[in-house]
Amino acid sequence: MRGVRWVVGCWLALGVVALGQPAFYPEGPQVLPMEGGMRIGLPSMELDVDNNTLTLADLVNVAALLKDPQPTDILLLAARVPKGVNSVATLQGRGQVLALAWPFGIDPLTGSAAFSLGLSYGIEARGLLNIGKDLVALAQDGAQPGDALVLDGTQGIGTVFDRLTLQAALPILDGLVVAGTEISLLYTRFLAQATLGGNLYYDANGYDGMVGLEAVRGGGGFGYQLGLGLQTRLPTLGAGVRIRFLGRLSYAGERTAVMMQATDATALDIVDCLRNATSNAQVSCVSQTNQVSESLSLPTEVDAYAYYPLFLGEGDPVFLMARARGVLGGPLEEGWRIGLGASYRVFPQVPMGVEVGLGGPSGFALGLRVGWEWPGAELRFGLLQRGGFVLGARGTEFQLAAVLK
Repeated sequence: MRGVRWVVGCWLALGVVALGQPAFYPEGPQVLPMEGGMRIGLPSMELDVDNNTLTLADLVNVAALLKDPQPTDILLLAARVPKGVNSVATLQGRGQVLALAWPFGIDPLTGSAAFSLGLSYGIEARGLLNIGKDLVALAQDGAQPGDALVLDGTQGIGTVFDRLTLQAALPILDGLVVAGTEISLLYTRFLAQATLGGNLYYDANGYDGMVGLEAVRGGGGFGYQLGLGLQTRLPTLGAGVRIRFLGRLSYAGERTAVMMQATDATALDIVDCLRNATSNAQVSCVSQTNQVSESLSLPTEVDAYAYYPLFLGEGDPVFLMARARGVLGGPLEEGWRIGLGASYRVFPQVPMGVEVGLGGPSGFALGLRVGWEWPGAELRFGLLQRGGFVLGARGTEFQLAAVLK
């Protein structure tokens, strides 16, 4: 599937100040609770996989072939990418293990907490894969005599890390705005990256040229990330922003570099050389491995949102909603995604929203969000599809959460 987002969990809310409770629930230090007592967050999980060329059916077929994952397994994906197209895939995952939040003191002017503290722990995964169109031609053995293949546009990187976050929030401007800040301590459980480069020339006798593959695997290093957030507490417009920046992960690992010289080689000769460092009369392979200690810069993350009640008469308003997410800079950059929609209470306890989205590798999206509220509890559901449906989907977001207030 070109995109999958799976959010399954149950947590006690960290306190979103929602104006009229539309079917939209932002995150960040600015949404720590400013009323009530201590809140406890139970485990939740989230997964987001998104790409511009492969459907869910394609990925299921490829997954069945992956028994011993290797850097060159991107050739299995490249074999299913349409010819002449660069393929881009992204991954984000998060498993929250526990979250706590405490409002402290009373602001005599607003009656809300003087400030609030939060603490959370979870595990996250990030990944990005670019498959150049020339590698697609190599994997499919579809080159024509006279073709020159430039392989420098193919690279992949992925990491899994723990995140322990301390948050704080307080009301400002007479309680009309809540400002929040956070600092995260990160620990790298796993990191892998691979880069393919070089040039190949194809004629009637086969491929000629030089190709290099560099792959790194490691983990066991610490890092950090900072964050800031703002959210309005106005009786009409609801708006907010959360920014995470200066993220960095350190790791120690093993780097393997393979250099290959091809003369009248077949695509299979080249794949065997890069995968197993196997030489023959057509390809000469040299492999070298050494230990490394390096760091990875995380991208800057920006989440912005706004919602406005539009009263059409008696009863609940229709909320017009907009949100944007940007993952910018560094080797894990994803660009921007934008969503526009509306939310309305179809029943007193059931807010429902629809959304149209743009951006990301898979582009256009259409989705539905529903809440179901009881005294002290709430159920949240969301489903958004990008560019297709079920096995042909170009992208999907799925959200399910139970909240005790």
